[in-house]
Amino acid sequence: MAVTIKNATKEYKYPFDERGRTSLLDDCEREVEKECAPVTGTWVTQGTSIVSDGWTNVKKRPLINVVTSNSHGSIFSMTNITSLSFVSLDISGDNYLSWVQDVKLHLGSKKLSDTIKAENKSTAEENFTSIIFLRHHMHEDLKSEYFEVEDPFILWENLKDRFDHKKLVYLPAAENDWANLRLQDFKSVRAYSSALFKISSRLIMCGEKVTEKRKIDKTLSPFHPNNINLAEMYRERKFTKFGDLLSTLLVAEQNHELVIKNHLSRPTGYAPLPEVNNMSFQQNVRGRGYRGGRGQGRYHGRGRSHGHFRPYNNSGHRKWQSESQSKRKASRGGKTENVCYRCGMNGH
Repeated sequence: MAVTIKNATKEYKYPFDERGRTSLLDDCEREVEKECAPVTGTWVTQGTSIVSDGWTNVKKRPLINVVTSNSHGSIFSMTNITSLSFVSLDISGDNYLSWVQDVKLHLGSKKLSDTIKAENKSTAEENFTSIIFLRHHMHEDLKSEYFEVEDPFILWENLKDRFDHKKLVYLPAAENDWANLRLQDFKSVRAYSSALFKISSRLIMCGEKVTEKRKIDKTLSPFHPNNINLAEMYRERKFTKFGDLLSTLLVAEQNHELVIKNHLSRPTGYAPLPEVNNMSFQQNVRGRGYRGGRGQGRYHGRGRSHGHFRPYNNSGHRKWQSESQSKRKASRGGKTENVCYRCGMNGH
């Protein structure tokens, strides 16, 4: 086909791009369906075998090739599944405000922003490209309702008349969330900033202006009464950007967590614990009545105890008495008696 067009006479006029994507494409599709009708008409009565394969093209878009075949012939078809750039407009219009913002950004990146403005001077090709993009990101039922609309500006205005009232529904809820937003209600500064930016986005989509000064005042005004001096200290620094105030709060939060961590590890007034020498501890244990070897274990086994401490008294019962109690009784001049470790009584 390319060679034929190249060798065409000078009188031949090339079709415009929008015509090749609309009317000429529709004519070609009807001719292909007419040629395939003798084969496709037998699929219901005689059945068919289907083989499919898929990969991605150079633009990372999925491609699916399908071959259907029976005794009357085979048909090859290719499906190009184009992924959505963002979430489609729902039939209920609940995501209309975010959808409008996404459409403006994407049309601006493709230099098609003028196609949805009144009295624009866009070319027919630009209008077709814009209307295809809008319809591709709409619910199937919405496509059917606006099937005959071919001007992107008219479609844009129709959708605006239908769903623009959502601002009146979302604005009171966003303002209520903004009024009840307080830094002290969040566990961290990062969680507070995330909530603030989400509410700010909702207010902006509803037509409200959220300036840097408004964000700063909202952060410093509802400070806890115990931290009122800290809020005044931040005000004296005269922040003009909310990002600078946010960075200061994040650094202060990290320093506070570090101080608390150090305090819990060793409270004020406590000296660090001395290091324990394991070897000296074992030698000390071995020196108190310890005898190695067979029959000379620690306080048990065959043989006689040769340590400084006798675990059993004359009656055969084990005694248990602290050193402080022995000294106390000796100072009183009393008689030291053994206490039975089984019953707690003495004198037997």
